[in-house]
Amino acid sequence: MKTFYFGLFLIFFSSLKVVAHEFTDQQGRKLQAEVVSTDAGQVTLKRVADGRLFSLPATTFSAADQKHIADWAAANVRYDFKVEHTTKKIGEEKKKQQEGEALDIHEYETWVYQIKITSRMKVALSDLRMDYWCFREEELPPPSSKRSRRAGESESDWRKPEKRLVFVSGSADIKALPASGSMAVDTKEIVLHKLKKGTTSMGKFGVDTADRLAGYALRIFDKSGKEVFKMATKDDLFAQINSSTEASKK
Repeated sequence: MKTFYFGLFLIFFSSLKVVAHEFTDQQGRKLQAEVVSTDAGQVTLKRVADGRLFSLPATTFSAADQKHIADWAAANVRYDFKVEHTTKKIGEEKKKQQEGEALDIHEYETWVYQIKITSRMKVALSDLRMDYWCFREEELPPPSSKRSRRAGESESDWRKPEKRLVFVSGSADIKALPASGSMAVDTKEIVLHKLKKGTTSMGKFGVDTADRLAGYALRIFDKSGKEVFKMATKDDLFAQINSSTEASKK
């Protein structure tokens, strides 16, 4: 299983201006302060009067204040995930195609990525959505099978199979993810094509080609539709997605 760690993660803060809140503890004492952070039931407050920081259990305060703290935490979530994956072949098919004297062999393998998302957060998460794009490198017949060799073009390039990236996309709902918990998603199927050219009495004509898996990219969104996390197994995959999206709009 391959694992991707991210030292940098996305931090999202409420778009509202921070305003001091009047906290009341269980003994009725008042405190004008701003929430600075929350962690595992603790809340850190900054007192307005002198800027002093206090870290206390959230249960120190009234039920209304605890709701205020919980609302602040929900609007200022720091998302941190570990992403791992394995690949699984779930099917294969072989077909023969007669091309004159030659018998070409076409092989089709069906694969999925099994993506495991692990929360490295100390709070439970819910109502997230993961969009993903699974890539394959498609190997196409070389230019020599379609046209004459151009001036200045080397014979090796002329006879080399052409390659392009294509993807299938999908989405998965993350209804609930416990603190430090994990969930696994099987992606949509990716079909890889392999062509083995046959031979004739004159020899072999054409070039064997073989597709291959070429990585994936994913984005995670919170319940408001805001992107809170993204990663890709290769740096250029999001550029490929964006380019394809722009082309589809034309």
